[in-house]
Amino acid sequence: WLDSRTWVYDFTADLPAGLRCRFALEPGLHAADGTRVVADGAFEFDTGGPRIRAAYPRDGADDIDAEQFFLLALDGPADPASIAAHASCAVANVGERIPVEVIAGEARAQLLAQRRQLGYQYFQILWKAGVESIERVQADDLARAESELVALRCQRRLPPETEVRLLWGPGIAATSGLATVEQQVLTWRTRPPFTVRIECERVNARAHCLPLQPVRVVFSAPVTPAQAARVRVRDAH
Repeated sequence: WLDSRTWVYDFTADLPAGLRCRFALEPGLHAADGTRVVADGAFEFDTGGPRIRAAYPRDGADDIDAEQFFLLALDGPADPASIAAHASCAVANVGERIPVEVIAGEARAQLLAQRRQLGYQYFQILWKAGVESIERVQADDLARAESELVALRCQRRLPPETEVRLLWGPGIAATSGLATVEQQVLTWRTRPPFTVRIECERVNARAHCLPLQPVRVVFSAPVTPAQAARVRVRDAH
């Protein structure tokens, strides 16, 4: 009771999407003066269809890959078929919407197996607060949180330096059948085309590299040590 006239029920945790809730007065409820409390029927509400709570890459990121996979943390389980039917990608300067592919099975397992490489950013989307490192996560807690992750990609290679929007549309349903009624939009931008350039010390811009100074290979985006080790210097002749 907040006061003598106001009663509040506080849920112990956030409710997931897809729930229908109904409250009804117990028979025989009376006010303090003995007057019988009468209500016009029950009180009902629902939590709606599944919405995107967080995403990796984060909404607004400007360096996504041309073949980017997206991990979406939802506020409740969603029906994969309804996601494929009602979610799409919109790419700047492309007139048609691009369907999405929902990643499942072994491909999804391999994607989630990269969690250690993603580190903090990955665990940050699993929980709204608190646990954010793999060392502090119990296996059951991790499996439960990951079960509500949706992995998907646009069914077309994305052009460089272009705005990409994920349209999470009306009709995406929870496992209970409750569906979204409004569109949710996440926006990213693809990184520039991948380039590699050679840098070295020279006497002037037209001269050859100084032989006693280092030669640097500069990539426009991060590469793994194994990929960088494949760089070879060849004699021009």
